[in-house]
Amino acid sequence: SLPVPCEALGPYLHKLFVQAFVAGLHNPQARPAAGDWENALYKTSDLILPCGNKGCEEKYFVYLPGQKPKCPWCGWQMKERTPVLEFHYAPHRGQFKPEGHCLVCWDQRPLNRWHVHTGIKPVEGIDRETQAYVVFHQKQWILVNKYLDSMVSPAGNPVPRGQGCLLQEGAEILLSKDDRGRLVSVKFIP
Repeated sequence: SLPVPCEALGPYLHKLFVQAFVAGLHNPQARPAAGDWENALYKTSDLILPCGNKGCEEKYFVYLPGQKPKCPWCGWQMKERTPVLEFHYAPHRGQFKPEGHCLVCWDQRPLNRWHVHTGIKPVEGIDRETQAYVVFHQKQWILVNKYLDSMVSPAGNPVPRGQGCLLQEGAEILLSKDDRGRLVSVKFIP
C-alpha cells in the first residue's frame, strides 16, 4: 500500500486509477486507454512542485488544485504566494476557452513548446528547448520570453525575446499569435 492516498497523485491520475480499478476491475472495456494515461501523466507533470523541506526524501509533490499546497510525504506547507498559469485555447480563431489544465510555477520553471501550443505533447523526439520561463526576481514573479516570436503582455504589448512581463492576479498573456497559440491567465496560490 502507498504511504499517501491515491488522491495525492493529482486529479488526472486519481480519476484514471478509479476508472481502472473500480469501474474497470471486472470490465476491461471500461479501463482507460494508454493515451489516457499518457495525457494524465503529462498534465500531472505540470502540477509538480518542489518541496520546501530540505529533509524531505521525496523532494517533490503534486499540487492539488483548489487546495493549499502541502507535501503529503513530510507535511511541509507552502506559505509564499505562487503563480499558476491556466491554459486557454481559441478553437477556429474564436474566443479563448479554458482547457481545464494549468502549470504551477516556481523559480526557473520552464515553458516548453507543448505549453505554448495546443496539439503538441511532450513525447519522445519533441524539441524540449525552453521557450519561456518563470523567475522570482526582487519579490516579483516574471514570465521571461526566451524564444517566442509573438508573446503579448497583459497590456497588449509585444514582449521581445529576453524581456518579460509581471505575473499578476487575473493577468492574461498570449504566448503565441499563431493558430494553435495558447493564452494563459494568472492566478496565485495559496
